[in-house]
Amino acid sequence: MVCFISRSFFKELRGRLYILPAKYILCGLVTLVLLFALLLLGFISLWLKKSSLDEVSFYYSDGKWRDSCEKQCTSKFESPPLLLISLDGFRNDYLLRNLTPAVQRLMSCGTTTPYMIPSFPSITFPNHYTIVTGLYPESHGIVDNSMFDRNIGKPSTNSEFPAEHFFHPKNASADWYNGEPIWNTVNFAGKKSGTFFWPGSEVKIQGNEPTYKANFSATTPFSTRVNQVIQWLQLPAITRPSFLTMYFEQPDGAGHAAGPDSDAVNSQLIFVDAMLNYLLQRLDGEGLLGCINIVIVSDHGMETLRPTSFSSFDEFAPKLPPGSLAISSVVGHIYLNDGTAAPSGKNVTPKADKDIYDLFPNATCKKGEKYRLYTRNTMPRRYHYASSRVGDLIVDSRLGSKFFDTKKHKEENKLIGAHGFDNIEPSMRAIFGAMGPSFKQGAVIPPFQNIELYNLFVDVMRLPNRAPNNGTLGRLYSVLKNPPEYPHEKTHIVAQCSKQFELLKCGDSCHFPSLEPNQPYCFTGHAIEFAGPHDACEVPLCNGSITIDAEERPIVVSSLLTSPIPNIDFRANCSLKLHAMPPPPTTPSPDETEPDSSTTVTPNLTTTTTLPPPIDKTCPRVKFVDTISLFALNSYHWFIELTQLKVDPNFIDGVFKHLLQLIYKYRIHYKTLRMFSGVIWDRNNDGLADEVKEGPPTHVFVVLFRCSGAWNTNLTHCVDPEATRVLSFALPLTEKDHNCMYHIEFLFRNTVRVRDVELLTGLQFFTDRVHYHPDLAIRLRTAVVEQLWQLEEHPTQETES
Repeated sequence: MVCFISRSFFKELRGRLYILPAKYILCGLVTLVLLFALLLLGFISLWLKKSSLDEVSFYYSDGKWRDSCEKQCTSKFESPPLLLISLDGFRNDYLLRNLTPAVQRLMSCGTTTPYMIPSFPSITFPNHYTIVTGLYPESHGIVDNSMFDRNIGKPSTNSEFPAEHFFHPKNASADWYNGEPIWNTVNFAGKKSGTFFWPGSEVKIQGNEPTYKANFSATTPFSTRVNQVIQWLQLPAITRPSFLTMYFEQPDGAGHAAGPDSDAVNSQLIFVDAMLNYLLQRLDGEGLLGCINIVIVSDHGMETLRPTSFSSFDEFAPKLPPGSLAISSVVGHIYLNDGTAAPSGKNVTPKADKDIYDLFPNATCKKGEKYRLYTRNTMPRRYHYASSRVGDLIVDSRLGSKFFDTKKHKEENKLIGAHGFDNIEPSMRAIFGAMGPSFKQGAVIPPFQNIELYNLFVDVMRLPNRAPNNGTLGRLYSVLKNPPEYPHEKTHIVAQCSKQFELLKCGDSCHFPSLEPNQPYCFTGHAIEFAGPHDACEVPLCNGSITIDAEERPIVVSSLLTSPIPNIDFRANCSLKLHAMPPPPTTPSPDETEPDSSTTVTPNLTTTTTLPPPIDKTCPRVKFVDTISLFALNSYHWFIELTQLKVDPNFIDGVFKHLLQLIYKYRIHYKTLRMFSGVIWDRNNDGLADEVKEGPPTHVFVVLFRCSGAWNTNLTHCVDPEATRVLSFALPLTEKDHNCMYHIEFLFRNTVRVRDVELLTGLQFFTDRVHYHPDLAIRLRTAVVEQLWQLEEHPTQETES
């Protein structure tokens, strides 16, 4: 209704009594109500602004808990409960802004690390579920915030994909979640758990759920979450949870909306820190702060987006093959109708890598300027991202870029910040802090990956059960006041082969100088003790060795890289054959009673073989065409036929040539290196060595060791074990790099942990406890490579040939 009141009305009203019609009365009332509503809204707005400021001030009002790190437990607890707190999107260098005194005090009163490395992709749901399971996203199934799996729900019968095939955090079923979250482990131990928001806690996994839980709602005040957790902790012992979680969605929301360097992020840092202060002062006031263990983490960091680096699917592939689909994010997934993502569910032979790349000719060979394209086979092994739920083609966006399904959506983007990038990027780093009766005070440990947290939770709560996970037992023992004993790992030290071998020279173009084993540059000791398959044995060489299996196939070769042996033409058409020598004659001892008994002679190749080796006139000369050696270009070992591997010529002329050049530069710069190399079979992309090694291998691995200080006399170990430095690679044996990256970047992206090499080969390094304390050995094996070794002189930027 619209009210109009004319001037004549007021004239008529003046001077005489006038009875107002009902419509005028109604219009007047409406006007008064509207004016009152406007005034009320203005008052509420002003009040809310004042309230938000007062709220932060209120939650900071009591900070007595920060006066001392020593806290006494005044309540009765049989064992300390564990409270896990997540601050979503809290980048590690936010701490340097000095806006979070409560977070920083908690860390200084307990244990922390310069940063915690998330898992790839550095996205909320995958990493939160990794934190509570200890599994990589490819293992626990939550590979992204949005994903596709045709095996979930009912199979489709037409070209449309059922909604059940798509994962969304708000409507996901338990079928999407693999692994065992820590609250289930707690429940299986006969204890209780409570979660006030945590990805995965809202569904029944393994038929179980937390004892107490609250489903996520962004409208739930942070203070309500704090109060509920405290109420759970105040329950009687018989009903009180032993494990609790609390989740805050800030500063992630502000980082997306305004970017990591914004005032909005700073405001949210202040607010979540005030909430933490409120929690800790209330726990202190209730006499609970000295009774519980608290772990505070974040899932990832945040990066400012650069719209000029955005890419969209329709720009490089205007049309998908029929029955395929694309899911956009920082990590893009393209699911092809090839049996992996077929809507009909028919079994079709998956496409070869080359066939997949050939579908998108406009997207390949872009040098990684905006993105890198990978298949499950070419995905770097350090990503641990090759399960069936990731796309047949994965778009790995470069830092600051993002992948969109259409150009229109790309242009409509309003977000300023994002995450999901390579998990070793500094801007993706997360935080970790722990305080309580079980944790050391004032300790700072080296950075670690968040797959290690599940084992820590089990150890802190001293649970009798533990689910299989990707973490390494003992990795975080150093944060505990009373850690368990380091696990006794069943290892098999590789022994020297009982059979004696010699090297036969094939061909007359192997012009080697004499190389006597007693020369100053010939060392025969083990480089790094490691354990291998039970049927393996070692053939020792001068400055190297070959470990072979029962069928005399090479498993791993070791090399001492010092000064190169001069006058060796590595282009020579010659080969060295490893030849088994006949058993030495036996000489019965005088007091023998058995006529056929013999004395076992322990062979030692380095004391029975010299160079130049004997010439076998009958053996055919081998031309090493399209082959690489597992030995580096450093000695005659390069010509040993057993360690030659046939590969694609493009691999030889491309990445492998540049790897050898890099190793050469390292040897010149660092003077002495130890190198282990071998082959990997991982056809199912599960990150584990294949039980049956059929067909050609999938990868070549190289592990380099050096000392930042002095080597021991035999050049086998560092005098100070803490000076040991490790750099490892796992290079896919593909015909080419379809991204055409600079070779140095390709090598870096295919670095791996030593632990990854162990899992992919069955070997184990650093088992010699005389030199390596268990804590150091585990740190060396699990260290994530975050950069290549540095050289004094940096080569000029290379160009692609």
